[in-house]
Amino acid sequence: MTYIPPYKMTSSCKIDTTWFPFDDQQCILKFGSWVYNGFKMNLKMQSDEMDLGTYVTNPKWAVVSAEGKRNEVIYECCPEPYLDIAFTIKLRRRTISYWTQNIIPSITITLVSILTILIPATTPTPRFLVIFLLFILLSFTIPKDLPTPSLLSSLLGWCYFIMFSVLIHSIIVTAIANALFLKSSFINKMFRAIASRLSCGGFDEKMTEEEVRYKFAKSFDIFAMSCIFVAFIIVVGFNILSAPFLIVQ
Repeated sequence: MTYIPPYKMTSSCKIDTTWFPFDDQQCILKFGSWVYNGFKMNLKMQSDEMDLGTYVTNPKWAVVSAEGKRNEVIYECCPEPYLDIAFTIKLRRRTISYWTQNIIPSITITLVSILTILIPATTPTPRFLVIFLLFILLSFTIPKDLPTPSLLSSLLGWCYFIMFSVLIHSIIVTAIANALFLKSSFINKMFRAIASRLSCGGFDEKMTEEEVRYKFAKSFDIFAMSCIFVAFIIVVGFNILSAPFLIVQ
């Protein structure tokens, strides 16, 4: 009769979160005896890899490999060899949940915040209301176990930076579109010249203050939206494409 008692073992491994959640982790499990040397207990391997026949699938990690190696060590204190078997377990994080719950929502929310620039600066209340609601929604996309530094924290940080840029631009362009902004004759003439050149290339003294504010704010919005959108796409693309892998089910 062979009796193999059940035993539950808990181990800890050092984790590198640089590419989180597109990261691979490596854990080394070493089995050996501190009491019996190699002459009294000879450890042998049946195969070069760990038997995963009874492995229970983990919802967060996928096992890439579990290679084993037999080691023989002779210490200075003792002439006898001491044997151990070390298993190197390589794990890969499952990324589907992070795509659906964090990455795609945060990118979508940030893109919508950029589109709020299309709301005319002459009616700023809807624009600021939408930006405020998007900030709240973005805060829900941050995972509870977000490590720093990591690729995901960098991506979310850029999303917040882009949304703050949209907010600051909206404040500036709303101030320009305000009726009190052109009370100064110098500012009035300067913005008339800029707005007329942006619209038709000539200086029109007959333009009303409302037309000057509207045309300049519209041109400033289009320029800012284009720059912010291009910067966001470049940064997001660079961060995502630099990951070692993208999708693990």
